[in-house]
Amino acid sequence: MKPISNLGKMAQDLAEHLSDRPLMARLMAGHDAASLSDEVIGAITQMLNALDNSMSNPDIDDVMGRGDGPIRALSELVAQCYNVERAIITPHGSSLNNIVLALAIGTICGPDAHVLVDRGCHASVTGGLTLAHVRQVSYLNQPFDQDVQLRRPLSPEVLDAALTAAKTVQAVWITNPSYDGFMIGDIAALRRVCDDHGARLIVDAAWGALQGLLSDAGFPETMVTAAHAGVMSLHKSGIGLSGMSVALFNDEALAAEFMRFADIGLISTSPPFLLYCMVEQTVSRWLAPEGQSLAKQLQHEAQSFAEALDALPGVSLVRPEHLGPGIIVDPTHILIDVRGTGLLGYDILEAFAAHYGKDLEKATLSSLLFLFGSQHVEAWPEIVSDLGEIIERGGRIGQPVPKLCPPPEQIGTTVMPLHEAQLSRHRQALPDEAVGMIAAQPVSAYPPGSALLQPGEVIRQDVVDYLRAVQAAGSRLKGIAGNIDTVGLTVVDRNPTHNNSN
Repeated sequence: MKPISNLGKMAQDLAEHLSDRPLMARLMAGHDAASLSDEVIGAITQMLNALDNSMSNPDIDDVMGRGDGPIRALSELVAQCYNVERAIITPHGSSLNNIVLALAIGTICGPDAHVLVDRGCHASVTGGLTLAHVRQVSYLNQPFDQDVQLRRPLSPEVLDAALTAAKTVQAVWITNPSYDGFMIGDIAALRRVCDDHGARLIVDAAWGALQGLLSDAGFPETMVTAAHAGVMSLHKSGIGLSGMSVALFNDEALAAEFMRFADIGLISTSPPFLLYCMVEQTVSRWLAPEGQSLAKQLQHEAQSFAEALDALPGVSLVRPEHLGPGIIVDPTHILIDVRGTGLLGYDILEAFAAHYGKDLEKATLSSLLFLFGSQHVEAWPEIVSDLGEIIERGGRIGQPVPKLCPPPEQIGTTVMPLHEAQLSRHRQALPDEAVGMIAAQPVSAYPPGSALLQPGEVIRQDVVDYLRAVQAAGSRLKGIAGNIDTVGLTVVDRNPTHNNSN
């Protein structure tokens, strides 16, 4: 172990030189680290020293809860909260859990595996299926609602039709809830459809950690309870510090394969135990009577905030009923349509940052997304007031804002297996040249909030036109590091003599 005196010197140096370190200075903005007393620094360094531990410590059990110690007890508590058979708490974000779970799916389903994936999935899902060499990956294309500028959450009817058409699917991987907080309320209905077709249901519920944990306080039930397996990002919902997630299982075979891949080094055997301690603390506090009371207050204040935003001129709250029957929403995800103000969502986002020093969660051409947390319980009236001032100062109530054409309904034809396309030699091609070529990297945009291109699909002209239009309107394209007409698209290189091939 490191001597406490050395750690104390490190902490003191950090406190004295924060202003010279741009990253730390930005992270510590508003905190006077240099004023920390010797007693506080001493307490912090003693804690860090104690937490600089190892899994070889006989008092600490297996990182995946396979012993009889505190991590197993915490894992069982989390499994109980989310009403699943097994929970594996992991010291990283949910992206790596998706990758490990994809490897497990590939092994269980075998060399001819066929997985049906929500096109709005995180890149780590298709990345994991690539590493698993899953030969056939198909995509669910949920209808795009032009009125609210969102894809509708997956319905049992759409899923049943897709499985009936595909016939050979062995696993279905969906995203529920979405980043915007909307979800199908009856996840059990999707499970029944999957069971009827002999397919496993996997749910990426990265944004759903408060559901289940706080369901007694009025939050929705967890989105993983009825699934065979799923992942949640704990830190996204303030459960622990940044970089903690959990894999949840109702399928012992999947759990066993997940742990097998974790054991070859995909999950650290020397985790930062402070992260586990914080999960232990925050879960226990939320479950306590005062935590449940706070959750009810959080939900009440979030609703008041949403209704106050909805009352502003030109602003309308996007409600679950706008997306159809059976849709519910996480009360802490508040999406507003700002087209009636005559301002773009990007304009308002920029005004909040420039004039009020506030960093909102997300903007699109037509909307703003707020993630409501305990820090907003008392502060939300100020946000409403700020938005009102922005609208009064620059809004053009009732004036039309630029419109995008709807995203292409039929995205692309798959002509090469996902893993072959993503792991192939590739190069950059400018958009007009790329038309007709095979995509080697996923590209997504808001709207529609899902991938317009997936590896292995033929690049079409209407997709290129839409990507250009979205970026010209101010949206950032995921999967393109810069301007599409400068950087181009990543395509499969069928000519290995290209100088810029990889």
